Amino acid sequence: MLLDYRVEYGFLNDDIISQSINEANERVLKFIAPSFCESEDQGLITAETYLTVSILCNIKAVEVLNSSLSPYNAQLVSRSWNMMAEVYYKQAYLILSDFANGSSTLFSPRAVRSER
Repeated sequence: MLLDYRVEYGFLNDDIISQSINEANERVLKFIAPSFCESEDQGLITAETYLTVSILCNIKAVEVLNSSLSPYNAQLVSRSWNMMAEVYYKQAYLILSDFANGSSTLFSPRAVRSER
């Protein structure tokens, strides 16, 4: 078991949590510089956790839309889950920016000869 929790409503089981962790890990590894791939830096752990929570919040947003709530209430609750997902997503990538791949940085200017 990955978490100490009990689900009363919904379908966030261990398999879904595990898949979300794997997806977050894959996203982090694609974003960070290769030199950080084996790092156990707390920032990377925190960012991956935030991405996992963001993914789970998005799953809950969809789940609510398919629930027995009235359409109006379902949209309100779903929007709340989406807003929470966005907050965690932004925070994760704010942290990950410290570990970003160098290819996303600007290149130094260089002289170019004009053709006349």
